[in-house]
Amino acid sequence: MSSSALYQTLNVNKNVDDKELKSAYRKLAKKFHPDSNKDDPKAAEQFSKISNAYDILKDKEKRQQYDAGIIDDKGNQTGFGAGNPFGGRQPRGGAHPFGNAGFNGGGQGGFDDIFSGLFGGGGMGGQPRPQKGQDAQLRVTLSFEDAALGTSTRVRNGSGKLIDAKIPQAVEDGQTIRLKGQGIASPNGGPNGDLLLKIAILPHSFYKRDGNNIRVEQEVSLDDAVLGEKINVDTIHGAIALRLPRNVSSGKTFRLKGKGIADSKGAGDQFVKILIVLPEEDDKDLLSLMKKWAKNKLSLKSEA
Repeated sequence: MSSSALYQTLNVNKNVDDKELKSAYRKLAKKFHPDSNKDDPKAAEQFSKISNAYDILKDKEKRQQYDAGIIDDKGNQTGFGAGNPFGGRQPRGGAHPFGNAGFNGGGQGGFDDIFSGLFGGGGMGGQPRPQKGQDAQLRVTLSFEDAALGTSTRVRNGSGKLIDAKIPQAVEDGQTIRLKGQGIASPNGGPNGDLLLKIAILPHSFYKRDGNNIRVEQEVSLDDAVLGEKINVDTIHGAIALRLPRNVSSGKTFRLKGKGIADSKGAGDQFVKILIVLPEEDDKDLLSLMKKWAKNKLSLKSEA
């Protein structure tokens, strides 16, 4: 891929700022999310490319390296000259040119260390020791409910194969899930690297997470609040009926025990804040009732 391919994947130019980049990613992620395109296998592939592009370009350091051609569109270094060929050992002052490697009292350990860093292990003249493959990273966007309850989502692993990744319940925004052995293959017969899934949770219009508790604001009509009617409240576990006490005030909060997010330590609760909503248009019967109620209230105050 060219050094502009990731920008093309997100339909942005190289001068895009962070806000525009995030907006472009969210738009495309919503369009190609596998959950919304279950009958289109190409959508999952495109979603993976979009997530990978955003993961690199949103990181300031990675973006600079990508623009400079130091890393490729997968986040891997592009060539031998992109990094230090001696694995991070830098010459210091008058020290040996191989830094800390040195010569180990006549043994060949120093050269072994150098050649291990260059060629993946083993001494001079020996067979390279198997190296573990590199880890691969992928951004996974989840709905609030899927993050809370757990789900399975189709992703592309480090070898380019589509796999079903199990997402445990109660994952949090920004959390990383490690899938062992699903990263990039070893260059010389060692174990595969791991696949690191960086979780991003879409905001919800109704649910707000507070640890493992969930907070919601429930609109109710004036008559339901005054009469103490039964109302339906949505939870991530399904709708439940909540009986309001009579004359409940706006702002009153009720707890639904165990209706929050569950993890190994137990389940959180859902807190329901009542918001009394009046009709947007004039209601003659309600106006008449309120006038009568206000008049009676005033009369009672006068008598007192």
